[in-house]
Amino acid sequence: MPLKDGGKPGDIAIGPWPDKYILPLDVLVANEVALKKGKEIADKKYANDGAKWAELMNGYQAKHFTLYWEILRRTHQPIYSRQPVFERFSYFWANHFTVAATNHAERVAGHYFDKAINANMPGSFADMLYDVTTHPAMQVFLDGPYSIGPKSRLGKQLRAQGQQADINENLGRELLELHSLSPAGGYTQDDIINVARILTGHGYTIELPDKFPDKERWKVFFPDRHEPGPKSVMGIDYEQGREALRQLTDFLAAHESTILHISRKLALHFIADEPTDNDVAFIANAWRTSGGKLPAIHRAVIERAAARIEARKFQMPEVWLYQMLRCSGSNLFNGWEQTGSDVEETLYDSYLRSPSALLEELGQSYWVVRQPNGYSDRRSDWVSPEYLDRRLRFAQLAFTAGKPPVDVASLIGRMDVSARTRALVQSVKTPVDQFVLLFCSSELTEA
Repeated sequence: MPLKDGGKPGDIAIGPWPDKYILPLDVLVANEVALKKGKEIADKKYANDGAKWAELMNGYQAKHFTLYWEILRRTHQPIYSRQPVFERFSYFWANHFTVAATNHAERVAGHYFDKAINANMPGSFADMLYDVTTHPAMQVFLDGPYSIGPKSRLGKQLRAQGQQADINENLGRELLELHSLSPAGGYTQDDIINVARILTGHGYTIELPDKFPDKERWKVFFPDRHEPGPKSVMGIDYEQGREALRQLTDFLAAHESTILHISRKLALHFIADEPTDNDVAFIANAWRTSGGKLPAIHRAVIERAAARIEARKFQMPEVWLYQMLRCSGSNLFNGWEQTGSDVEETLYDSYLRSPSALLEELGQSYWVVRQPNGYSDRRSDWVSPEYLDRRLRFAQLAFTAGKPPVDVASLIGRMDVSARTRALVQSVKTPVDQFVLLFCSSELTEA
């Protein structure tokens, strides 16, 4: 990861992130709880004094606000990692299993990316599906902890007190519709309801910090919230208890509809906006023969993409940005030692920019409020005057503020670009315009 180098944006040293900035889940949650309590204190103590309220909250933020580190570290990974192919597939799965800034899910999203997605990349889809479903980021994003079985002990108690207690279908619906089967799987509304019942009792929310041992924040289960009795999903019966969820996710992971749905999504993301049936079949066959092992599935995607040389895939904004920075050596983001610097608000004034602000401006950030179906993989959703103008400005920013250490002529030679792109770049005279045209050319925005 980039380290502080005396302020020269084009010259960086690369070093590992210090452990103190790679925080375990219990610390992330504890910081979030502290922030919440701090706001309650500030609201009560300085309700009529905005200046003192801000001073107190700034103190809490300085001590407990860890989201910036999570975003910065995640931003560094695709640019500086020695495993670019791994990072590229990790990016796909992070979009497939979307979490966003709802119910503070973004505050634990860094851990989610590391432990629920990246840690499962060498393993199976079944393990990843279970881990993302039970992780606090997904749980709170889709309201899992707020789902209470109406016949559970807690449900009966709340109802006796005149309070509402019922299941929430959000996570159950998306588990079937987006994360596994897709609507082509033939599930019914009753299946969604029973999946939601199976999910009751699973999940953590920071609103219940005293319910947990100090280190236990993930894959927790509250028996008093769980809907009792058997549940049937797509003709299969599941007994009550925490084990039913793993049995369900294993069933969904191996289902033919899941295999075809996600194989098509992989082909759409990596090969073409209109993948052929042969593209999907090639990936799906690797899925079946490997038993859902992700390395085999990823290898099939790469082999099929390489074989389909006539197919061109328009790069989503964030992928395009990371590829440009990685290829050019432009140093657009802070290093971890630079985070104490003041961040300029003007786009071209400084390369010391907040990654969250840059990604939101680009139009594709994983740390903002958005829908659970992820960002679109289709060219038509990103090719517009507005989004193309943003790419032009970001390419200019990468050159002007990022100070790439390699000149454009060397980049052209290194990339072995086509004669058409070479002529396009040489049609302008200034280095910045050459850089912009190179990285905004069709050859470098499509793959």
